[in-house]
Amino acid sequence: MDLPVFQDADLIIAFLHSWPDTEALSEMPCDQIRRAYRRHVETLEEYGALESTKVAQGFAAYQLPTTRLPPAQQIVCILDPFAYLSHLSALAWHGLSERLPRTLFISRPSRSHWQSLANAKREAQLGNLAEVHNRCRLPNHRFSEFTRIGKHAVHTWTSTRLDREYHSAFKHISDQHVRVATIGRCFLDMVRAPELCGGIHHVMDVYAEHGPTYLELILTEIDTHGNKIEQARAGYLLEEVFTGGHPILDKWSAGVSRGGSRKLDPSADYSERYSEKWAISINV
Repeated sequence: MDLPVFQDADLIIAFLHSWPDTEALSEMPCDQIRRAYRRHVETLEEYGALESTKVAQGFAAYQLPTTRLPPAQQIVCILDPFAYLSHLSALAWHGLSERLPRTLFISRPSRSHWQSLANAKREAQLGNLAEVHNRCRLPNHRFSEFTRIGKHAVHTWTSTRLDREYHSAFKHISDQHVRVATIGRCFLDMVRAPELCGGIHHVMDVYAEHGPTYLELILTEIDTHGNKIEQARAGYLLEEVFTGGHPILDKWSAGVSRGGSRKLDPSADYSERYSEKWAISINV
């Protein structure tokens, strides 16, 4: 196993691939396969080659005795193979924020899309052995709600909207077993859900300090995946610190939608202070 921590869902795949005669598995009774797997795990534990560990409530996991338990950011990305660090956790990871949140912020697809990704991943990993796995209902990764990992509370953001954007929303840090929102996605999340990114005033500070540096990444991401109000919020914040003008900003401002409920901070009350250009209440 090349993972610092893993579950039965990971271990069963290695177990099936290591079976001396994999073709015989298709004819073997399921209860015999399950008993053989449990004996295998028990033997590894008895010989000290495998240790049970409690890393999250409701998750039975293992680690190799020669490895340290990894940080919570790695654990959550290993236990949920389709979650990634997002919002304030991603800002801290990229050095966009100096805040070190005690809460771990993650994003993942909706349950139905998550399950389709899990099925495809399992089929790819097992190949012809997938039929045995499915027939015998062997351990699977499951869509579970994390509440805490170690000392860290976990906040999960899930949306069907993310399903369409999922594969471009994060990057994989393979040597650390971590997935983290891209820098462009961080800036989209800040105007989409500022309350998960340290609050609107922290968002304004991050846009002011780092917006000009990552301007092209921000514009490309929000132009591709942001809606009209998200583009208006980002446009207003970027124009506050970037005076050079840009064709994408011009396009956004030309296409703004008028409406009394449009606000810079979606969670705060409406304010009479108003940007005519971006058609939003500057309620900060």
